[in-house]
Amino acid sequence: GVVVTATATVALLLLFKQMKSGVEETKQKHKTKEKKKSKMKKNALQLWAAAAHPATDLKVFVGTQSKLKLEAVRTAFSDLNRTVSVVGFKAKSRVSEQPYGHEETRRGAMNRLSHAKSLAKEQKAGDTDFYVAIENGFQRYRKIAIT
Repeated sequence: GVVVTATATVALLLLFKQMKSGVEETKQKHKTKEKKKSKMKKNALQLWAAAAHPATDLKVFVGTQSKLKLEAVRTAFSDLNRTVSVVGFKAKSRVSEQPYGHEETRRGAMNRLSHAKSLAKEQKAGDTDFYVAIENGFQRYRKIAIT
């Protein structure tokens, strides 16, 4: 068997405490980075919309009819302070019912996007400013329990 002395136990506890602190610090850095990235995307979207169509309404086609996802798109575009028309299409993802992993989830979103564009074209939807696709999926992460 393994004999753990009091000194080794204290050293292990200190090591776990450092690991936990490092994990929390990494999480905080990631959140900050994501906030900056989100703000940059929002600013780029605002600049594009203002430059391309300064006084017109925006038309957004979304590859879903999910009320929750359509409302998320409305909320995202509401920051532009412009009238936004959000239209949902039942677009196919061509992946499993519940995608697993980044690649399958991304592929499902891209498939929905492509299908939404073709549906809009078939229905002679006219000028569209944005096409949006949202795909939910599961991702596995290893979790280290530190107490």
